Amino acid sequence: MATPCCVDKLIEYILINYRWVFVCFFLLPASLLYEIYNYGRNWIIVKLNSAPKLHDRKVKNVQKQVSNDYSHWIKYAIQTVDNIWSL
Repeated sequence: MATPCCVDKLIEYILINYRWVFVCFFLLPASLLYEIYNYGRNWIIVKLNSAPKLHDRKVKNVQKQVSNDYSHWIKYAIQTVDNIWSL
């Protein structure tokens, strides 16, 4: 029976010298399955129209967050300037 050391060296040898086998029989099919998964996911999202329906709500939410952050920043900036001038 082969020792774990010999098995490791054999796997290393195969992956280095026969890389094309690993690519052709594992990586390419895995990539294809991932592409099919992403295509199906995107198709479902578009067909359910969840993205277009929620777009306006998401834009308004981001605008609200930016507005709130800006108003807090302005208050902080004014306080900082006032503190510098009061020294």
